[in-house]
Amino acid sequence: MSLPARAAGGLALRDDGAPLRTAWAPRHRSRKGLLLGLLLFVLLPLGVTAGYLHVLAADQYVSEFRFTVRRQAVTRADQPSVMGALSGVNPLAALLQDSEIINQYLRSRQALDDLRGEVDVVAMWSRPEQDWLFRLDPSMPIEQRLRYWRGMVQAYLDNTTGVTTVRVWAFTPEDAARLAAALRDQAEALVNSLGRRSQEDWLRQAQRDVAEAEADLQRVQLQMAEFRNANEMLFPSLNAQMVSQVETRLRESLADLRSQLAVQIASGGNPNAVHVDNLRRRVASLEQEVRRVRGELTGPAQEGEAQDRSIATRLSGYTALEVEERLAIQRVERAQTQLSVTQAEAARQLVYLTTFVAPALAETSEWPRRWLILLQVAAGGVVLWLLVGFALRSIREHAA
Repeated sequence: MSLPARAAGGLALRDDGAPLRTAWAPRHRSRKGLLLGLLLFVLLPLGVTAGYLHVLAADQYVSEFRFTVRRQAVTRADQPSVMGALSGVNPLAALLQDSEIINQYLRSRQALDDLRGEVDVVAMWSRPEQDWLFRLDPSMPIEQRLRYWRGMVQAYLDNTTGVTTVRVWAFTPEDAARLAAALRDQAEALVNSLGRRSQEDWLRQAQRDVAEAEADLQRVQLQMAEFRNANEMLFPSLNAQMVSQVETRLRESLADLRSQLAVQIASGGNPNAVHVDNLRRRVASLEQEVRRVRGELTGPAQEGEAQDRSIATRLSGYTALEVEERLAIQRVERAQTQLSVTQAEAARQLVYLTTFVAPALAETSEWPRRWLILLQVAAGGVVLWLLVGFALRSIREHAA
């Protein structure tokens, strides 16, 4: 078997003159494909990312503040612990609820609207020199602006400690610190308003209690005045005491006359004598007067009267009014004392926000982390490049 002839260029020729395929040609094309894949999947994305990160991407800075919500004990008689005890709520649960209210507020449209008078967030996040990919579009509708807001203002609540951490992003350290300070002030105002509402509710209730107690006392006193006018008695108890004293003196006089009459009859004198008849008439007159006074005190109603007009009956009705008056006075005193305590509580701040990490100027940017992003792009490109290379090689091997 003869060796194949070689053409002028050094290529091996077959017997019919066509060049033979050598083994290095497929390997040469495979290397070119690998280099092309490396360029497309690794070097080109890496170069584009590096150009964006170092030329176009604007630094973003974070200002952070941390706070917790505190409550002071309430000294009201009907609320001995804290405001959270209004519905039997655990104090810690009430604090966490207040913190969650603040977190929800900071992420709400209301917080965004409340900032308009202090910080122009639209201008802050939409300056032309900022990153066009991440800056805020001023023409955005409010719903998209709210989504952007929630991405730039992040609040986290630790349910174990009750500490809330708020992180505010901006394109300059000064903007981030200014916006964080404004949000802290808004959170404090919200906490104060929560406390004021409870205090105002308590104060209104205490004032209503005082007004009701005073109205009840006035009603009882008016009934007492009507009773005295109707019975023509200024002081019924004193009236009854005076009538009772009159009855006592009459009975004493009656007993003395009866004794004198008995002595005259026992002495053997003439029972029809003038002085004996006078004694009998005086005894009978005093007996009639005693019955009249006794009837005035406790006797039944007179004929033609619709009700019993005795002093005892009238005194019992007046005594009931006196008892009702004393109870009404005690109720007024308790209500006024409670109002004084509530007014003192209203002057205190029962719910307050304690900021133990204040907003500060950032010295380094939080984003973009350029070298980390480049490393991630490079790693992802290499993995994709290897996967595509292995897939193409597998396809060629199966096709062969």
